[in-house]
Amino acid sequence: MSPSLLESVNLLFIGLTGVFASLFFFYILIVVIGKISSYFNKRKVAKKLRNEPTKKSTTVTDEIDPEIIAVIAASVFATLQTKVRVKSIRFLTEPDDTSWSRIGRLSLIDSHHIKINK
Repeated sequence: MSPSLLESVNLLFIGLTGVFASLFFFYILIVVIGKISSYFNKRKVAKKLRNEPTKKSTTVTDEIDPEIIAVIAASVFATLQTKVRVKSIRFLTEPDDTSWSRIGRLSLIDSHHIKINK
């Protein structure tokens, strides 16, 4: 083999070894950072669960103000443009909404926009 070909194969081997070594290093670094992050997140969750105050019992009445029922029926009528009868109303006990879930719900509602042809 010629010396230039031997030198190019040697350079190829050294270059590929360096690239794969650096990729392996970054892989190990990402795995270690993930483990450390998971460890600290578990500690934060455990700390929040320990410090969570007990929920006070609140009395909930089953009576709903008739004005609220009228407002809900009017808003449904304005949206659907048909007569409606409100049969049941449920209130959420805890708002578990995040801004992402609200945005997803709004985009879903927007995609089902009802067009009424008159």
